[in-house]
Amino acid sequence: MRYKINYLYICFAFLALGVSFVACKKEDAMVLPEQVPFFLARPASGSYLVNTAPPFKVRVGLTAVSSQDRTVNLTVSSTSGAVAGTHYTLNKTSLVFPAGKVIDSFEVRGVLSQYLAGRRDTLLVNLPSSEGVTHLLSQTYRVFVR
Repeated sequence: MRYKINYLYICFAFLALGVSFVACKKEDAMVLPEQVPFFLARPASGSYLVNTAPPFKVRVGLTAVSSQDRTVNLTVSSTSGAVAGTHYTLNKTSLVFPAGKVIDSFEVRGVLSQYLAGRRDTLLVNLPSSEGVTHLLSQTYRVFVR
């Protein structure tokens, strides 16, 4: 009796395996949008001490290579009231990804005279959605300037 039950289980397992091979349907390839920008840094924030010599560099990537140049504009806001040009500067506010490239970067530099008294700011750098594409990757990067 015990052998009949074991054979029954084995037969059932082979039957299920056969059905799974026949029933599986190959899915069409996933289509990625032409351009989805995201921040390459993990975690999605970084601290920048103004009195250090080099500026704070943030890398941005795209999800797909293209045969033509693409431009991504950056938007910056501050929860602490930092003003562009007064408290910090960006070396560029739009990134141009040349054809065949998917990585670019920008630099944040704090204005030293504004931070000598211990001021602290939080900058929120955003990558806007393009052509109705919502971001599944990192869309906002926080820079803590002090």
